[in-house]
Amino acid sequence: MKGRLFKTTIAGVALVALCATMVAAAGAARKSVGATPGTVTITGAVIGTGGSGSRVWRRPVSGATIAVQDAPQTATTAADGTYSLIADVVAPYYFGKAITATHPWYRTGRKLLGGDAFQVKTFLLTVKSTRFLVTVKSGSRRIKGARVSCFGKRAITNKRGVATLSGLQLKPQTKYTVKITKSGYRTSKFKLGSKPGGTVRITKNIRKM
Repeated sequence: MKGRLFKTTIAGVALVALCATMVAAAGAARKSVGATPGTVTITGAVIGTGGSGSRVWRRPVSGATIAVQDAPQTATTAADGTYSLIADVVAPYYFGKAITATHPWYRTGRKLLGGDAFQVKTFLLTVKSTRFLVTVKSGSRRIKGARVSCFGKRAITNKRGVATLSGLQLKPQTKYTVKITKSGYRTSKFKLGSKPGGTVRITKNIRKM
C-alpha cells in the first residue's frame, strides 16, 4: 500500500512539473512572436527638386518628417536637410519595411529598408506645382489675347482676361518674375511668390503705348 502511494505521489509531482514547463514554454512563445523589437539606425538627407532643363533646381529640405513603418519613432530634417533616426520595429524584423519622407510642399518619398542595422537613405522629393491665375486689365476693361509668361511657362488671356500658368515647379518661398506682353501696350513685369500645391491669384493693369 505504501509503495503504491509513493509511486502515485511521484507521478503526480512529475505531472505538475511537466504542466508547469508547458505553460511557461507557451507563455514564452506567445511573448516572442511579434513582441521583440529590432533596432535600426537610419541616416541621410532630404533634397527638394523642381523645374526642368536649364531651370532644374535642388535644395535641402528642412522640417521634413522621416518615419518607419510600424515604428513609433520619427525624425525631422535639419536646416541642411540631414536627419538621423533610431527606430524600434516590431519583430520579426525591419527588413522590407517602408521608410517615408513627408513635407507639405513636396510629394512624399518612399524607400524600403534593407537588412543592415545601420543604413543610409537619401530622398529626392519633387516639389508640388504652383498655379498662377493672372487677370490682365487696362483700366476697368479686361484684356483678351495678352501673353503671360513665367519660369518657361506661357499662356494667353481668355475673353475674361485670365491667363492660367499651371505646373510651375518653383522653389518654395521664392519670388519669380512674371511678364505680360500685348501689342499696343507697354510690357509689364512683376514678382509673384511660389505656393507649392496651391494657386496664386493676381490682377494686373497694363497701359497703352
